[in-house]
Amino acid sequence: MVPELLFDIAFCPSFKQNYKDDRPCFYISHYQLDFINSCDDIMIPEPWDGDILKAPILVLSSNPAFTTEELFPTNSWPKAMIADFFKNRFLDRGPKYSWTYNHKILLKDGSRGHSVRYWSSIQKRVEEIIGRKAIPGIDYCMTEIVNCKTNKEFGVKDAIDYCADKFLYQKLSISQASLILAIGSHVKTYLHGQSELLSIPIMYLPHPAAFEKKTVQAKYTEEEIQRYRDIVSAHHNTECEELAQIKMPSNEEVINFIQLKVHEYQQSIM
Repeated sequence: MVPELLFDIAFCPSFKQNYKDDRPCFYISHYQLDFINSCDDIMIPEPWDGDILKAPILVLSSNPAFTTEELFPTNSWPKAMIADFFKNRFLDRGPKYSWTYNHKILLKDGSRGHSVRYWSSIQKRVEEIIGRKAIPGIDYCMTEIVNCKTNKEFGVKDAIDYCADKFLYQKLSISQASLILAIGSHVKTYLHGQSELLSIPIMYLPHPAAFEKKTVQAKYTEEEIQRYRDIVSAHHNTECEELAQIKMPSNEEVINFIQLKVHEYQQSIM
């Protein structure tokens, strides 16, 4: 089961492609149009990646990156598959049928892309905090303030306040995270460097692409790290009632769906 909020974000009414208006998110929501062949290929806003209801750490960055080659949800996908993609994006279904495998995204042609540097770096930072091997999607859930996909943070500055007011605090209200790991200057600026948000402690780290030391040890003392580690270790979950009545697909259904989408793509380029 997944929170209703996942679909509120994925089908955000502000994410429209057919007219220009005064929405602060207009430019970022239209970013993809310069790179795709059909509006059917538009990738929907990205709510989060992982189990937001249970993960003890919520990683918060500015916005999700965009690549035309990724097999990523569009409006035409069944809601159950959209739910599975974002909740189980890092679930290991093997090298062929995982949405992500060893930090490598699944491409439309069924192959794997390069390892995503951001994801690899975040896993290392989380492991420095918790002091052990981290499982993406379980030990930490990743999300962004701005949910529309773009590159080089195009349009983020204009949209960040609008998107945060619309969805960020709703995400925090259901995440039950014990710690927020805030990544990058856009996030730190938006949060004004405050030490907590909705009573959740915040750690700040540079973006993996920043030209500075990025390790937790480079930014925090051992005493501070141990304090955050203790906070995460004491994490516990309570029941969340805000659930969508969507039956999650089986592994076989996900595999069949991936096979179908890869076949459709291969047919389209013949």
